Order: sequence, then C-alpha cells, then structure tokens
Amino acid sequence: MRVVKVKEGVGKENTIINQYFPYKTWRRFQREIAEIVHSALKNKEHIVLEAPTGLGKTSAVLASVLPIAIDNELKVVYACRTNQQVITVLNEISKIKQKFIYPIGLWGRKQLCLHEINSLPENVFRHACSMLRKSFRCPFFRPEDSEWVTENLTNVIYPNEAKQLFQKYQFCP
Repeated sequence: MRVVKVKEGVGKENTIINQYFPYKTWRRFQREIAEIVHSALKNKEHIVLEAPTGLGKTSAVLASVLPIAIDNELKVVYACRTNQQVITVLNEISKIKQKFIYPIGLWGRKQLCLHEINSLPENVFRHACSMLRKSFRCPFFRPEDSEWVTENLTNVIYPNEAKQLFQKYQFCP
C-alpha cells in the first residue's frame, strides 16, 4: 500500500497541472494533492483521496487528471454521489481555460428518461427500463445513433441542458 505524507512544496509537475488549474493561487495542500494524483496516474497506480469538504479536491484532481487524459486521448468519467456534486464538478470544469474540454453532466437515468415509465417508483422503473432496452421496444434507445453526443458538444453541458438535448434528438440518455 502506498502511503504519502502531504506537505507543502513545489514539484516538477506544477508546470503541467498549472495549465489546468482554474485559479490564480492554490489553497494549502491543493497543489500537493494534484501532484500526488498526477504522479500516481502517470505511474498507473491506484489512488484513494479522502480530504475534508472545502479543501479544493475537485479542482486539484481535475488539474492533475486532465493533462494525462488529453495527452493520451482518454475519456474521463467523473462519478459523483449526488446531483449537487455533479453541478460542482461541471462548475469547476467550466472555469478551466482549455477550449477543448467538453463535459456533459448526467444525473440518474430516471431523472433524464424521456419515456413515460419515468413516473414509476425507482426499482420498478429500473426493471421496466432494462426490459424495454433489451427488447428494443423503447423508442428512445438507439445505441447506433450515439455519435451525435460527441459531435455536438461545444461547451459544458449541465444535466438539465443534457435532458433538453435528449428531448431534441429523441434520444435515450
């Protein structure tokens, strides 16, 4: 198990991660977190980060992950536990000055679903959705048409905007 003691200091990675850090100054421990995450990813190591609310984890992690993802043409899935956390991540990404980062924020399938089954209780909805997709009886589920998502992204898309796009294209989220 890799144990890292976070202490203030300047590392070699700063010039790379600074390009993706959306603020003029770093909070205490933020830069070190970004350097540790960046180093772990470069070395293909797993990392678990636990830090108090308000420390600045989101912007530090994004600043360390994005250069590697972009250099290696990787896609990043940033999973959050709550809808508000999705909004927080999108807000941070929108502050990053790189013009070629086009994230789309999604909430749970039920919140974005266009089918009338979205009014069912969660557990019933999940089963009904699964059955409709497997039998290709959902008119919105068209996996072959999924390319429109990447072709039409030009900015940060928040979940409500994503739902509007799904409605416009009559497409399953």
